[in-house]
Amino acid sequence: MKLLYATSISFPSYQTNRLQIIQMSQEFQSILKENFVLGGKDIKIKEDSRLNIKNIEGSSRSFLLSLKYLFFIKKNKFTHIYCREEKLLFFLIFYNKLFFRLPLKFIYEAHDFNSKKSFWYKYILEKSDKVIVLTKYIKSKFAEVIQNTNNVFVSPDGVNIKKFDIEISKEEARKKLNLPLGKKIIVYIGLLYEWKGVQTLAESSQYLSDNSMIVFVGGKEHHVEDFKNKNIRYKNILLVGSRPHEEMPFWIKSADVVVLPNTAKEDISKYYTSPLKMFEYMAGKTPIVASDLPSIREILNEGNAVLVEPDNSKKLAEGISRILNNNELGVKISEQSFFDVQNYTWRERSEQVIDFIK
Repeated sequence: MKLLYATSISFPSYQTNRLQIIQMSQEFQSILKENFVLGGKDIKIKEDSRLNIKNIEGSSRSFLLSLKYLFFIKKNKFTHIYCREEKLLFFLIFYNKLFFRLPLKFIYEAHDFNSKKSFWYKYILEKSDKVIVLTKYIKSKFAEVIQNTNNVFVSPDGVNIKKFDIEISKEEARKKLNLPLGKKIIVYIGLLYEWKGVQTLAESSQYLSDNSMIVFVGGKEHHVEDFKNKNIRYKNILLVGSRPHEEMPFWIKSADVVVLPNTAKEDISKYYTSPLKMFEYMAGKTPIVASDLPSIREILNEGNAVLVEPDNSKKLAEGISRILNNNELGVKISEQSFFDVQNYTWRERSEQVIDFIK
């Protein structure tokens, strides 16, 4: 097997989808060695990562980029094409069938489902040899579109545990990040999109003690400013904006509680997401409070987290307070979540995917 991961991405980037692609690619290459290449538009990574990269020059529009990829694929005799971008994969399959006729296997990694999508979406589902999905719910929905769901494999996202299981105390992490030592600190990591439930988290601050501080780590600059203005009345929240991913283990270690406040109002949150931060929280050994949603329950439960009613700021505050007021509970669920996350590493995910697509 010779595998190409075809993308149109640039990297570095604040977007978690870029990070997920890089993490998977590093593990794919670790397993396949020289028989793996990551393709993109403008990917720059540290030299010591030694990741095999092919940056495709010219237009990033899918109908043109796919042609350049196919010439590269033909020249380098790839056998398997992996892609999570619907339009790019459509043209790769379509042009190969029409012009190149190479004996390729196409693998689609799907991160959502929408029955109203156009024919090209259904085309790639029907023509892909294998489909990787993040949740069981997505697989169940694909049964409405494709007949053979045996070619659909459920594989949640993962984490590099060693990066997050760091030997540093809560106090040392706070000193490093210039956070107050005497406060009860609640940390959220991620973008400030509405479906992430961040507004519910901000509003929960009014139900927490004055000795509490909610720290929002992440968000595009203009989103941070808008969010700050919208919630200026809440005095115990802190927005630090986008930070390098290398800092995330320290933010998690600095916290008394980490939060996953996803909304139930949008399907992407309720059914489709497999949040990278969820696995990073688990690997960081910090107690988790999360929205009780089908997507989240595929990984979290009452044994490894405190689950609360979504979109309810008071219930969220109550869940946070349960941990802040009960150290024994926090230790118990964080230890269980760390035990459970051992099954969700990028390495394990990559090995399972490779076994499935061979």
